[in-house]
Amino acid sequence: MNKNKISVPDILFVVQSYYLGKKPKIICEELKINRATLDGWLKAFGSTANQILQLIEENNKLKVMFTNASLINQCLADALNLDLSDFPKMPETQNEIDFMLKRNNEII
Repeated sequence: MNKNKISVPDILFVVQSYYLGKKPKIICEELKINRATLDGWLKAFGSTANQILQLIEENNKLKVMFTNASLINQCLADALNLDLSDFPKMPETQNEIDFMLKRNNEII
């Protein structure tokens, strides 16, 4: 593969695949590059690729946390027989807060 035709995102993808365990020999054969080119990419883009991999991992963890929180929220709403789409907006003034507190005390 001609070096001029490889974009930075493509190089980052190659470096990430190396860090994820792909063998250098296979990478070099697939891209038709020599090992020195791959080593140069690893040196130049290695820390950036690692940061991207860490951000991807963190993002996946946050997605799981958000999904769990959403499920818990839905379970609680179901247990209280609440329809979240009809749930009132958050109070903005002290009068609205007092009214909601008074109404909740009457319900309980």
